[in-house]
Amino acid sequence: MSKFAQLLLMSTAFAPILLTYAVVSALNDNCCHAAWFLAICAALVLLCDLLLHFAKTRLESMSYRTATVETADQEVLGLLLIYMLPLITRDLSTYNWYVWIIVSLLFCLIVAIGYGYHFNPLLVFFGYHFYKVTEVGCVSHILITQRRIYKTGETLQVGRLAEYILIEKCPPGSKARTRADANS
Repeated sequence: MSKFAQLLLMSTAFAPILLTYAVVSALNDNCCHAAWFLAICAALVLLCDLLLHFAKTRLESMSYRTATVETADQEVLGLLLIYMLPLITRDLSTYNWYVWIIVSLLFCLIVAIGYGYHFNPLLVFFGYHFYKVTEVGCVSHILITQRRIYKTGETLQVGRLAEYILIEKCPPGSKARTRADANS
């Protein structure tokens, strides 16, 4: 699922931009464009939600004991400013869509190569937080979870969403069962 999850996380990150374009289109009394932007935005939001649900329920669980934990939420805030740039352009008819498409594809390529595809504003909207976590003697990973983590040494049940991205499957105290629990 790694490459497919990366592609979905990158593509669904464009939903806030499309929402912004819908607002600009509506302000320009172009309801047709606004409706298209909103429809594509809604489809991307639904796709992101489905990806998260699949990851939390279907990915194989593994234990991950944290040796270090640091927040990584602040990375998303910088991206949100970029998503608001279309509001500067009041008239979309003068907008150069070819440049926008090329810049968007370049953005996707850079994000994919730089392992930054997990910083998706939709995840923040859905209540997720990002942490840079490390197991003893292992490389660091980005952990996506819906709870706050305040201490190290916790053993988490996670699924591997992508190469360096983990998603917490069953937070402590939840009733969800792991595959190992079901087999015992």
